[in-house]
Amino acid sequence: MRRNTATSEKIEKYPAISAAEPQDPVLFTYDGSAEGIMTCVFYSYAHRIIPIDIQRKDLVQSRLDQAIIDVQTQIDQALRVRKGILRCGGKEVWKKSLYTASADDPRAAYACFIFLRELFDHTAAACKHCKKKMTCTKPCPRNRGPHILDEWSNPHVRDALRIARSVTIEINRMHELMRFSHLASDIWFAKCNPNADVVPFLMNWFTPRFNTQKFLIWDEVHHVAGLSENGMAHVVKVDDIDALISQVPSKEEAAMEDAWQRFYHAVAIDERYHPELRGHFMPMRLWKNITEMQDD
Repeated sequence: MRRNTATSEKIEKYPAISAAEPQDPVLFTYDGSAEGIMTCVFYSYAHRIIPIDIQRKDLVQSRLDQAIIDVQTQIDQALRVRKGILRCGGKEVWKKSLYTASADDPRAAYACFIFLRELFDHTAAACKHCKKKMTCTKPCPRNRGPHILDEWSNPHVRDALRIARSVTIEINRMHELMRFSHLASDIWFAKCNPNADVVPFLMNWFTPRFNTQKFLIWDEVHHVAGLSENGMAHVVKVDDIDALISQVPSKEEAAMEDAWQRFYHAVAIDERYHPELRGHFMPMRLWKNITEMQDD
């Protein structure tokens, strides 16, 4: 039988696993990125190991009977998993996977991992003997079963989709409640404190709307900054925003903030004041970065 040398080279990159016996429960640790989760999926198939949990390195809490495997992020392997996701599930499944991987929920990493395992196992029979499985980039028409996004009865699929939906809601909140201020350096600047790492998704939404105008979004919870200049978006991880930009407002900024607050109160209807409903659509944790809420 012909040996697959490409697969062997990929597997030989990893050190020998002596601490984890087949009967021992295994815990994967990763760097907290979506690429790290995709690498965990590749590692699981390459070594035929299914962990009982996946945690970030800085948040790992193992039991006495667990063997810990630190999976180093490999971009080439993450891209191979991405190609497989697009082939087996399409763009919508890839989008749901990214949303699940970006959540702050401690169960998100393992939910995304099991969801992708379900996806690949779901389509393995249809693609097993296909000669084009390594080159096609869309769901195979030979797979006549239900799409994985429709299998809400599967608890692994349901958990991942629920987490992805919560991230979708948070992205929509940022679209609506993001407030930009004009700085003296002619940059529009906005702070946010979302409960998921959503800055990369926000950049895809705001960049075409700002066009060539420079703007910067700072996530003070995850310490991620998104910078757009001349229509090109960049996302970097920094500990302090002061290292990137001086937050000195422009001369017109105070007048613009006052005008916006006046407009907000002018359109309000006192007889229909409903603080509980407002708190539902505009959570109080976001108020500190919303201009019109500074006087409440």
